[in-house]
This record gives sequence, structure tokens and C-alpha cells, in this order.
Amino acid sequence: MEMLKAKTKKFKGRSYKISPLKEGPYKKGLVKNLMKARREVKVALDKKDKALERKARNKVHKFKVKLGERS
Repeated sequence: MEMLKAKTKKFKGRSYKISPLKEGPYKKGLVKNLMKARREVKVALDKKDKALERKARNKVHKFKVKLGERS
């Protein structure tokens, strides 16, 4: 059985998975929430709050999975 290859895009010499979702309001909402979660990670790092950081990183992971960027 042949494994399916994830679509990737190169940026500055690194390969990144491309979301399989088509552009639209659903994807736009997921991206918006992903960016919000990333900002929450920065705030947690600035505050040096490990619990808040873990919670924010879990949100980032959740939205990346929904976007198809992680399995």
C-alpha cells in the first residue's frame, strides 16, 4: 500500500504542510483562532506562566490539527 504524501510548500528552505481545506469562512475562522492562540502563547511566555503556556500551546495544536497542518 502506498502512503499518501501531504502537500507541502517551501518557505525559506523549509517544507511546511499545506491545509487541505478550501478557502472560505470555516477556514478563515480556524486561522483567526490559530493566530489568537499563538498570541496567547506569547503572553504566557512573557508572564513566564507555564500553566497558561501549556493551555495556549494545546489550543495551537488543536487548530493546526483542524486545519490539516498536523495529524
